[in-house]
Amino acid sequence: STTAISTCVSYTWNGTTYSSSNSYTKMFTNAAGCDSTAVLSLTIKQPTTSTTAISTCVSYTWNGTTYSSSNSYTKMFTNAVGCDSTAVLSITIKQPTTSTTTINVCPAQLPYNWNGVIINATGSQTVHLTNAAGCDSSATLNLTVSSTSTSFNTASICSIQLPYVWNGQNLNISGDYSITLPNANSQGCDSIVRLHLIVNQSPLNPSTTLLITYCQFDLSSQLSASGNYPPMLWYNSPTGLNNTTNAPYPSTNLPGTYQYYVSQNNGNCESPRTNIKVVVNSKPELQKDTTLRICYGTTANLQILFNTTGLNFSWTTNNTPVYNPYNIAIGGIYQLIATNSASCIDTAVVNLIIQPKVIANAGNDDNASINTPYQLSGSGGGTYLWSPSFVLDNPTLANPTAILNSDTRFYLTVKDNWGCTDLDSVLIKVYNGQSFYVPNAFTPDGDGLNDLFRPTYVGIKKLDYFRVYNRYGVLIFETNDIGRGWDGRYKGVRQNLDNYIFIVKAIDKFGYDKVMKGNILLLR
Repeated sequence: STTAISTCVSYTWNGTTYSSSNSYTKMFTNAAGCDSTAVLSLTIKQPTTSTTAISTCVSYTWNGTTYSSSNSYTKMFTNAVGCDSTAVLSITIKQPTTSTTTINVCPAQLPYNWNGVIINATGSQTVHLTNAAGCDSSATLNLTVSSTSTSFNTASICSIQLPYVWNGQNLNISGDYSITLPNANSQGCDSIVRLHLIVNQSPLNPSTTLLITYCQFDLSSQLSASGNYPPMLWYNSPTGLNNTTNAPYPSTNLPGTYQYYVSQNNGNCESPRTNIKVVVNSKPELQKDTTLRICYGTTANLQILFNTTGLNFSWTTNNTPVYNPYNIAIGGIYQLIATNSASCIDTAVVNLIIQPKVIANAGNDDNASINTPYQLSGSGGGTYLWSPSFVLDNPTLANPTAILNSDTRFYLTVKDNWGCTDLDSVLIKVYNGQSFYVPNAFTPDGDGLNDLFRPTYVGIKKLDYFRVYNRYGVLIFETNDIGRGWDGRYKGVRQNLDNYIFIVKAIDKFGYDKVMKGNILLLR
């Protein structure tokens, strides 16, 4: 069998799909059991596609539909062979344009030709044209015809303001001036500007001292200036309007350069301002006045109390120059005068006080009993210090107690309230027990050795008497002063070599009477 088929896209025959035109054969077994040949004669018809590009103004109608915006549009149809036909429209919508122009012109520019339209007065005109896209273009002109302007001004200035700059001109005298300029609408129309200029004479600068110099903390004087139009006007800056008729007093509290300005006014004009410069120089910075105490016998260096580096300086006391302030031993009021490179002066005063001489008194050399408390007797200071201290109950007392077993020399350092010191010593001889210790001879020959005869009192509180008799029983010496002794004279006459008799009676520190009699040999 032969089958002829004409179809779109593809065809399925006996289980097989075909998509191209051709003749296809298949073998089968027929009903009689013999070969059966089947032939397919296939014709494939193809769909079609078309694209249309359109550019138009405002809108476009395509296949019954109107489009007003640019885009790509698609529609489906059946072509001549009965298959699908796809149609595509690519449309571009071109728009009409509208413009408005505003123009200012001067009367001399009339008549004004605009797009072939002649205009002679202020107003609006509209024309329709074809724009660059080939569509309608609506153009509107708003035309303004400006007129020539005239202005008149008056200016009154002072001569110090000359030259007066007016519209690019430098004017130096009173008068009437005019100039033709483009007016404010900037279209080149004439604008006539007139000026009546009045130049008033400015007064001259006031006369004054231009430079005034002070030292810091000096008493300043009121500034002054003279001129033809008092009162003067005072300012604290070269420009500005704040002024006063009261001349200022410059401050000298801080060093530096200060500017003041003065002018005068004749009722119409003010003079230029005269600059007054006030210079305040630093003073030397000496330290404050001071009081200095030194110990008796020492000296003071006044110079180290003050920093005078880079300064000229001098010292005085009682209006007398002091040439060596580094070594002062006399109390009094001393004045330092220092001058810096700006000739500014500062002074300082030192009250030099010499402390009274400290006199340490450790007492008289004395005797003590071995291992028996003995009280030292010191004086002369505010504080005390004894040495050696290990045998004392308190070495910082004026009258400490010592227990001795051998002769000891004590050293006493006394100090006043200002730290000034002195040193004294005392020798305490130690004897075995409380009694009188008497030599057996003495030599009153005036050589300073063994010239007096007196007992050594150990542990004696009070001396009742110490008496010396010659061999005839005549009393030739007597005292109850424990420190006195016999010098070998009687009524001023030197006594001969001989044996003499003595007797001593006293009360010891425990209240017991002590008596001793014996002989003493006077040697020449």
